[in-house]
Amino acid sequence: MLIKIVIISLFLLLSQGSTFAKGWMTGEYQFDSRDFNTLNLTGFSTLPQNFSIWGFVDFEANKASQSRQSDLSTHFIEIDLRSPRWRGLGITTELDSTNGIGNDTGRLGLYYLPKAKWLNDNNMFLFFKGFPIETNGDSKQISLAWNIKFAKILDGRFSMGGFADWNFNSGKKKNTNLVTDTQFRFRLINNLSFLVEYRKNEFITGNEDGTGIGLQYKF
Repeated sequence: MLIKIVIISLFLLLSQGSTFAKGWMTGEYQFDSRDFNTLNLTGFSTLPQNFSIWGFVDFEANKASQSRQSDLSTHFIEIDLRSPRWRGLGITTELDSTNGIGNDTGRLGLYYLPKAKWLNDNNMFLFFKGFPIETNGDSKQISLAWNIKFAKILDGRFSMGGFADWNFNSGKKKNTNLVTDTQFRFRLINNLSFLVEYRKNEFITGNEDGTGIGLQYKF
């Protein structure tokens, strides 16, 4: 647990920027339709020699107890360390960690950050990564992250974004599981936004789909 706290603290410090780093961080609090709440911190930071680090931590309530939906008693951490890019392509290592003993997962793979005029012209961001190597046996993962800002609608206050993770040969039954979020944001004032988020997590058996409503602040 101490190692996890150190990792989170270092990640949050880097995302705030320093003498050698430039970064950003967002904080969100959401009420979920599945009767549990979520506090999320997400951030990114540049590192020396064109390396970078990205990640998030989710603090969640106990999903099994509706009476404890505001008790942030569980957590999930995902942190990526990324190499410099060549034509948008780079190497990434990932650490996933959640509650309990033996729940840590390491991954090694590639990422791709496309840069194109049509993306810039439409205020769009796309990001792809794939992990053929994982410490949990023969499991594999591919991921897509995206974001778009509608600059000509409502003075640029409206934006959308999200991600999709496909996990192959995952879990005890070696299934293919999807975890995805699609977020709709409306900037209220300065860096504060109202958001609505559709969530799907096929690791939550029988309760996969949910909707989150909350606030996001960009530091």
